[in-house]
Amino acid sequence: MICSIRHNPYFLCLCSAERQPLLEPICAKSPYPVIFVEQIEEVMTHALRHPPLALLLELATSIRFGAERMSKFLNLGVNWPVMRCVAQPEGEPRIMCFEPPHGETLLAALEGIASGDPSWEHPRFKRRHLRLNLPGRVRMRVMGEERWRLGNLQGISCGGCFITMTIDTPAVNTPVELELVDFAPAATRVCGVIAWSRSWEESLEIPGVGVEFDPETIDETFGNYITRSPQIGDLISEM
Repeated sequence: MICSIRHNPYFLCLCSAERQPLLEPICAKSPYPVIFVEQIEEVMTHALRHPPLALLLELATSIRFGAERMSKFLNLGVNWPVMRCVAQPEGEPRIMCFEPPHGETLLAALEGIASGDPSWEHPRFKRRHLRLNLPGRVRMRVMGEERWRLGNLQGISCGGCFITMTIDTPAVNTPVELELVDFAPAATRVCGVIAWSRSWEESLEIPGVGVEFDPETIDETFGNYITRSPQIGDLISEM
């Protein structure tokens, strides 16, 4: 099922076909599979559908795309590490990561991340899913209730969404059902739970709630709409 958090963990690597043989023998020893892609578009599609444990940017491939475009991968607002990887004909590939700071062999990095080593926790970002700004109207109701509450969609991913609301917000951990009115050509239903809430009085940021989706209610149409959104093209064109 697309976007399901039950998908097996994996690593994602942006690497040209001619450079992959330098990394594949080491990556084969990783606790989890490494998916190789050659284009930035492929990176974004994979990451949107199912976030990786980490993103590897092979140095020679990165140079082909340009340092400025590659640097934007460091500001995606997600918690998985983005690592530059140096592959050499002789000697084990090494990685360099700025947030969190790491410099070590590729295999040691993959094993550390896979094991949940806390030193790999991102110092700034907590969100796992890439979020898109896809505005629209939302109806929300607490499970077991008939009454719908109205809000506006401000950001959405395959893992959840942010809904602006100023009054009558459900409490944290409340199971809810959503109807995304303008999200796709037809109204889309999805279920989830209130992950956090922010009121107008307690913050200078926009008030509302964050909903974590139940992956069992995310179907292929939903996932395809996100990964094929025109905003993906805009995001890639800015990189």
